[in-house]
Amino acid sequence: MSLNVDNIKGYVENNQELLISKLVGYVDSTKHLQIQNNVKSDRNMHSLLTELQIQDGKDCGFSEAGSQTISTRTLEPNFLKVNMKYCPKDFYNTYKSYETKVAMGRSPLPLEEALIDDVIKSIAEQNERLIWSGNKETGDLVDGFTTLIARDGAIPSENKMTFSADTTVYDRVKAMYKNVANKKLAVVMSSPMYRQLVTEMVELNHFHYNEKDNAEQVLTFFGTNLKVYGIDGITDNNIYGVIFDEMFVGMDNSNDASTFDFWYSEDDRVYKLDIEWVLTCNYMFSDHIWVYSQE
Repeated sequence: MSLNVDNIKGYVENNQELLISKLVGYVDSTKHLQIQNNVKSDRNMHSLLTELQIQDGKDCGFSEAGSQTISTRTLEPNFLKVNMKYCPKDFYNTYKSYETKVAMGRSPLPLEEALIDDVIKSIAEQNERLIWSGNKETGDLVDGFTTLIARDGAIPSENKMTFSADTTVYDRVKAMYKNVANKKLAVVMSSPMYRQLVTEMVELNHFHYNEKDNAEQVLTFFGTNLKVYGIDGITDNNIYGVIFDEMFVGMDNSNDASTFDFWYSEDDRVYKLDIEWVLTCNYMFSDHIWVYSQE
């Protein structure tokens, strides 16, 4: 059986919107976040926060107590792309090796799907880091959540704590659970810190192993309903308290600002892959962010 490279072109053409959506959909942490689609230009997000106080109604008169705050944050789209080229001879060499794996039952996917899927997974890994730790000041094309948090001067001082270097991850998470009353609180941290937390909980006999949860890097903090997540995209040593309902990732899976194209170029006799997509993120309320750092 010979390789028909047109199968790759056909696969891309027939699945373009699906492939574009996977660029963000394959990012593990986005299943917890709010996805805003069709972000092609600046998009304002509005949210209402109501705080009120029930008063004693026996007394006459009016005594104002309570507030409603309308918060506006902007998703500013960042336009990203990947350009790759393939020599036809490389395809044929790859095809022979790949067909051997298929025959042995070691790979269930057709070559065209496996090639494109591997590219998507690589982009998704980089998107994960950009969403959480991207920093335009250091050369990235996106400012991620932790960068936005670090620059946010409106986060209340009582939402921040600094711990000594010998404080365990377990004790820092416990402190956040005790200090933050919000029932929607979720704790996120880097994957290495998450693994350290698991180790500390095992040593305290507080961790009942659940293979599925551990594979997804999420656990319920012992004796509570607090969810703790290890995020591959976080690269610092801070522990963050967040409300997932208020954290947004913007993308565009239409063919307007995003493209996914594969073709043969007669000019230089190579196959070319062009992927363009939109990525941005932001959160709604500064006072719903908690940062527990380490000296």
